[in-house]
Amino acid sequence: MTLAIVPLAPHIEAEIQGVDLSKPIAANVRKEIHDAWLNNLVLLFRNQNLTQQDLLTATTVFGRIGKISPR
Repeated sequence: MTLAIVPLAPHIEAEIQGVDLSKPIAANVRKEIHDAWLNNLVLLFRNQNLTQQDLLTATTVFGRIGKISPR
């Protein structure tokens, strides 16, 4: 399946289809997802089966994440 960006509401929120966030993401797909985030602010990725590490890795599409300190 190829990447698809489907708007869900005017000016905010889109569904990203055709990407498995548990697998490495190609540079061009990372850019498309990042651009979609900048244009829509809220992204929905349905039916992802992610480990905690998969989720942390996938978030790097949006920039560097810092260390989270326990409260």
